[in-house]
Amino acid sequence: MSDTSNKPIYEIRVKGRLTDRWLRWFEGMRFAYREGDTYIVGPVLDQPALQGMLITIGDLGLTIQSVRCLDEGE
Repeated sequence: MSDTSNKPIYEIRVKGRLTDRWLRWFEGMRFAYREGDTYIVGPVLDQPALQGMLITIGDLGLTIQSVRCLDEGE
């Protein structure tokens, strides 16, 4: 199991509700659902990894609504 203690936690909101079959594209992340959208939440190693994830989301034809780094305890 990888150590996530020093990795920032990101929340990426995408338009619509994704099914669990999409999880294979986002290893180590989890989905949450609010207001009809999907929140992809989890640790991200660094900025290049975040950029790669955002590119993947775009390549999959998903619409990014927002991206934010969560503070500890959120």
